[in-house]
Amino acid sequence: MTTKVTRSKINFTDKDHDLQRLILENLPAGSVIQTKFLVRRSDIYVNNAETLIDTLDFQPIFANSLLRLSINYSMGMNNSGQNYYTLLFYDQTRNIELERSGSQRGATNINQDALNTRATFMHYHYPRSCEKRTYEFRGIGGPNGFVWFHTYGGGASSYFTIEEIKQ
Repeated sequence: MTTKVTRSKINFTDKDHDLQRLILENLPAGSVIQTKFLVRRSDIYVNNAETLIDTLDFQPIFANSLLRLSINYSMGMNNSGQNYYTLLFYDQTRNIELERSGSQRGATNINQDALNTRATFMHYHYPRSCEKRTYEFRGIGGPNGFVWFHTYGGGASSYFTIEEIKQ
């Protein structure tokens, strides 16, 4: 049996044709083509203020991609029935707020330290360019006690993730 092998007509030495980009361009829409994340294992808290929790630099491969920014953090608060927090994503490079969660209250009115829970927050964003940007995850704590945006130190892990989705 004879097998015919055909060479691609693409000139891979041409600077305009990068092999990785060619592979990614042929993936179907909806494919996750790039993921970047950070893991927090150190405590961070605030009382009645806004604070920067974490930053993540990200550069899309395609200008028309959709970015999914998400967090999953080990949170806690004291005096939780009287306290609240707000989560927000921020584009530091463009100096604009992308989205905020609205105020979230603690589940009980027990005056304990660090009533822990997992918080998940997600936002979809079209950057409309391939420029490298710095994205921030910020938190605002309420006036009636501390809000830990990561609690239990190295005993727990919190995640800030950005995924690029091909359109």
